[in-house]
Amino acid sequence: MDANVLGRARTAWRAESVADVDQPYRHFSQWIAAVIEEAVIDSERRLNEGLPYKPTPKGQIGRSQ
Repeated sequence: MDANVLGRARTAWRAESVADVDQPYRHFSQWIAAVIEEAVIDSERRLNEGLPYKPTPKGQIGRSQ
């Protein structure tokens, strides 16, 4: 992940944490997991008639260097 985007993500998490004082505290990794889940659900809605995708097995997607 681009270092600039990652830094901005940390800042967004901090801003969201301060803005949502009525919500329980979430660690950065929990916040990132929720963002990814929202993106997956949105993609399934737009591209798969709202149905869950079949999971891609671990190791099927190459790693970028």
